[in-house]
Amino acid sequence: MLKPVMAFTVVCFFIASSGVLGDPTVPPPRFNPPKQYYLALGDSLAFGFQFSIFNQHYPSVPPNLFVHGYVDDFSQMLQPIRPNIQTINYGCVGETTDTFIHGGCLYTTQGFQLHNSYAGAQLDAAITFLRAHRGQVSPITFNLGGNDLNALTTLCGSDLSCYQLQGPLVLAQIAANINQILGALRAAAPNSEIITFTNYSVAFLIDPRFLELTDAFNVVVKTTAAAHRVWVADVFTAFNGPRQPGTICSLTLICTSGDSHPSDAGYQVIAEQLWQVSEYDKIEE
Repeated sequence: MLKPVMAFTVVCFFIASSGVLGDPTVPPPRFNPPKQYYLALGDSLAFGFQFSIFNQHYPSVPPNLFVHGYVDDFSQMLQPIRPNIQTINYGCVGETTDTFIHGGCLYTTQGFQLHNSYAGAQLDAAITFLRAHRGQVSPITFNLGGNDLNALTTLCGSDLSCYQLQGPLVLAQIAANINQILGALRAAAPNSEIITFTNYSVAFLIDPRFLELTDAFNVVVKTTAAAHRVWVADVFTAFNGPRQPGTICSLTLICTSGDSHPSDAGYQVIAEQLWQVSEYDKIEE
């Protein structure tokens, strides 16, 4: 039986009051229709990863095997309103907020290919692309931080004192890193629509108290987004809302193969949440 994870309301207060999340008086995001390029940034979710595909084809795992991720689905949704839009997907499996900034993503260091390759850190690649295509990139989707949390749960397991000691430090570092990342992206693309989304949880199947960790992380997502005029899609509610465990078992592969990544249906739901918050449905075809 797991011990209580921790009083994450304290952690939320620590993060929100730490001063790393930016000025709350920043104006809200501005609507900006799709341009010539859609830039996707993030970790395995942006990549569209599923372990069943990876294991089936290992050690030769070309990226074109992963074609049902949320980036693919969202790209298809954009086609009717911008038929010539090109998708650039820099998502890297295993990416953390730290490797996003400094380089060293696990997937590429092990020799596996990305959908769109680049040298060095994903943030540098994104800024280089945005500067080379000024005014031509929108939307930008971004998801990150799940692997940082995975490292915390791997470290702490069910040790309450570990969460109490390390939890606030990890969340504060995630907040600082995402704040740096979104600040750099916004500076390079001042008028682009940038969209992120809240994280879902499969760990609640082990113990519902793990939802408190997800809630605390999502506070970071929402607050850093607000500081940089970034839209936030509510993926958490779509995955962790009512009708559990049926919903999480349908939208992820956790119940069938022990894989916390989304199923094809789950990736489609993420894309739908992105579409909803983008307000692109207001554009007449």
